[in-house]
Amino acid sequence: MLQDTLSFMFMIACYMAIMSTVFTMLFQVPDRERFGTLTISLRTLFDALIGSYDYLDSAPNFSMSFTLLMIVHVCVSNVFLLNYLIAILSTVFMIMTEFGEFEYRCNKYNYIEKYSVPMMDKDGYRELVNHPPPLNFFTFPILFGAFNRNCMRGTGASFSRFIFWMENIPFIFWFCAYEAFMLPLAYFR
Repeated sequence: MLQDTLSFMFMIACYMAIMSTVFTMLFQVPDRERFGTLTISLRTLFDALIGSYDYLDSAPNFSMSFTLLMIVHVCVSNVFLLNYLIAILSTVFMIMTEFGEFEYRCNKYNYIEKYSVPMMDKDGYRELVNHPPPLNFFTFPILFGAFNRNCMRGTGASFSRFIFWMENIPFIFWFCAYEAFMLPLAYFR
């Protein structure tokens, strides 16, 4: 995304350099405070770019030209350049969205391909690959039954019930404690 905005950054840098040169050459004498040097002019024009600008009241001979140039600067910088930036970013967002959807589908396919074969196993071997890393530590005891299909069927079913209750008993206690705490607040108010 940053590479796509480099052309915009180059355009705005060139535009600001040109406009600060123009404003410095034209308004250096009547308004030294805002246009005395190129860097001060650049800062003043950047402030105008973000909407913090004012008019030249101290030199009535230059007020019309200053007003017209400031209008041109604000219109070009805000309307054209910032709309160009928005167009670049929306195009990049659309491309990245399509790329992200494709990557999601590829990862989903790889996940299904990896785990669909063990999930269809009826002999209990799926318990070896079914559990996430903190819980797969508990699969160590059923490795001893992995060499016999009948033994694995029984230990796999027992291990599945054990993991189910090990995951849900803390939740049941937490839910009952929460309900007991909320009983006086919600029901006996």
